[in-house]
This record gives sequence, C-alpha cells and structure tokens, in this order.
Amino acid sequence: MDFLKKMLDIFKPEKLTNEGLITNEGLLKELSSHFKTMLKSESVGQRMLYPMSFNILMTPEDYESRKQSLPFVLPQVVAGFYKIIKEMRVKYPDYTPPAKYWFFQFSACQVGEVQSNNTASLIVRKGHIATVANLLTFDIKEANNVFADTNTRMSIKLDDSNVMNDVNVNWNAIKSLDIIGDGTFCYNFDNNLGGDIQRVTDYSSVTDMGGLAELTYSRGGRNLHYIMKDNLIHISGRSEKRSGRAFFILEEHDIKDSHVQIKYLPSDKRFQIAAFGPTRLNSRKLVESSGGDLIWHDLANNSSIFINDEISIKFEIK
Repeated sequence: MDFLKKMLDIFKPEKLTNEGLITNEGLLKELSSHFKTMLKSESVGQRMLYPMSFNILMTPEDYESRKQSLPFVLPQVVAGFYKIIKEMRVKYPDYTPPAKYWFFQFSACQVGEVQSNNTASLIVRKGHIATVANLLTFDIKEANNVFADTNTRMSIKLDDSNVMNDVNVNWNAIKSLDIIGDGTFCYNFDNNLGGDIQRVTDYSSVTDMGGLAELTYSRGGRNLHYIMKDNLIHISGRSEKRSGRAFFILEEHDIKDSHVQIKYLPSDKRFQIAAFGPTRLNSRKLVESSGGDLIWHDLANNSSIFINDEISIKFEIK
C-alpha cells in the first residue's frame, strides 16, 4: 500500500491528463522528467550517462488517443533530451551517447500492476504512463526477429518497413524518425545536440532556408531533404564519422565516406560533381576519382544522381 501511495503521489493527474486522458504535453513532460532523473542517477565523474531506450506503457484507451500523434510528439521529446544534455555538460562534459540511436516503444496494457524482471512493479492506469528506461537496447536495425520485453510481447516489423505508407501524412514533419512498427520508433542520435531536430522543423518552409541547392532522396516511403549551404559538400553513408552541415549522411551501409562530392563555383555560377564510388549522373556512369586526383563533371539543375545503382538523389538548384 505504501508503494502504491508513493506512485500515486509521483504521477499527478494534472501533469499528464486532459479530462482523464494523457495529453501530448503531459507525455513530453513525463518523458523529459524521467530522462533527467535517470541521467542524474547514472552519470559518474565526467561521464554523462542517460537512457536511450524507452518502453512506455499506457492503457488501451490512452494509447488509442495518442497513437496518431506519436510520430509528431517524439521529435519534440528528443529535442527536450538534447536540451537537458546541454544543460548538464558543465558537470558531465563527456556526453557520448551510450547507444547508436534513440528507441521508443509504446504499448497498450490493461489497468493494473505490471511485473518486470528489470524494474520494480509498475502501475498502469488511465491518464498515466509507466516507463521502463534503459541506457542500451537490442540492435533492432540489425536483428531478424526480436521482442521488446517479456511483459510487452510485440513483434517488430523490420527492414525499415513503414506501417504508415498508405496514410496521408507530411513526411517532412517527421524526418530522421524511423517508424519500425506499430508504436515502435527509432531516432538517430544527433552529435550536434539538436541540429537535426532544428532542420526537421525548418523543412516545413524549406524555401525560406536559403542555400545553394537542395538534394532529395527517398527512404522508408518518405522523402528526405538536404540543403547545400557550403561550396563543397560530401555525400557519405552510415560509416561516416565526420559531422557538420557539409556532410549529407545517407542511412545506408554500402556507401563510402565522401562517396560523392559536389562543389559550387561562384565565379562561374555552376555546380560540379565527383565520385569516389559507383555513381551515375542522369543514367551516365561517372569516371571515379581516387586519392587527391578528382575528376569533376558538370552538374545541371534537376539532375538525378544514382549511387550504387540503388540510391537515387534528386539535385535542384535553389
């Protein structure tokens, strides 16, 4: 009884609910609070440690009321996490992420007490969320068939399968978010602590962002955009360790670091492209460069760049 009373005191209805149901604002506040509490309890010395895996339990009624808005809420949740990390960097300067990406799984559970092997008992009731947070998670992007937790046996749909392909949704509003399955999401960690989140927000009015050119490619049923603002940019794959706005990182394994370079010549007001791996420009195979010997080709507006004959990138001059 003391444990239940303590749980009731911690989770105040006014923080999470609107007429008895969870609100998006309440969900944001609760996850941010949980994140900050665990960061403070796990960090040590100069090393900041924080959870990157979240299993969020709620009643079926609450889950149904939030289900459609979750992809739009999570970018704000992650932005809140980055804000907390920035605030804590003075005390814990080493904030290297413990996992490769953020993982969120939302599950509908019946009202009552939920037992878990990893945590104390959790109380699931209307208007409240019960969250299990961990520093690490299984590598869902590499697994073949996985389950999230013994208490929430949800089969995961893999290979970037998109359960919302047939829904009329503005994908520009939820860039960088991988929808892995029903209620299950991954979000790549941004080493700039929010730079990617800011680009997601700004892309709703991409014409106001300036820049020299825009590159677009499709992944997981949605278009991903990149604004070229520097006179030289690099297009790389997942192995790329460098970061910054001059790097267009594609979430693909078989693309080299600086697989493609694009440069702008201000004096001539024209663009050129060089390839360090298999690349086609408007179906024409480009001669590959090697080392410091770059072979540049003119790049016209509205060109199509094909990398490894698999990835198609549309190039448009701003």
